[in-house]
Amino acid sequence: MAIKKLTIVIGAGATLSDVMGRPLRSRPPLDKGFFKGVRAKGSPDLEVVLNYMRDNYDIDPVSDPDDSLEAVMSVLYSDIYNPLGSRRATAAFRSLLRLLNHRLAQTTNNIEVSHRSNLYRILCNYFRQDFTPKHITI
Repeated sequence: MAIKKLTIVIGAGATLSDVMGRPLRSRPPLDKGFFKGVRAKGSPDLEVVLNYMRDNYDIDPVSDPDDSLEAVMSVLYSDIYNPLGSRRATAAFRSLLRLLNHRLAQTTNNIEVSHRSNLYRILCNYFRQDFTPKHITI
């Protein structure tokens, strides 16, 4: 009998679906509204990112049309490779990564895994199909 192997690729919706009853500020971050959510907590790292985007692009990531984690991350990542401003861009990019890491930890580390969680139910379905935990990669 061949060994059954499975890779499950999950995105933001995997954790978000299990916390929809929580207030917005307690849910895992999404692209839109990320900076507004982080601003409510306040952080020196946020100021580094906001100052960089304002100084170099006249963009305020906390304002509705510009509040996009993906867009800001793309700009900062690209700017890292610009020799004229790479040091400041690198600092802002690292600050953004710290903000994202902190926000993810705050909003996902306390998600309870139970028979009600969606990922748990998906895994149980595969276990019933004779997949073993050591052959499942998430």
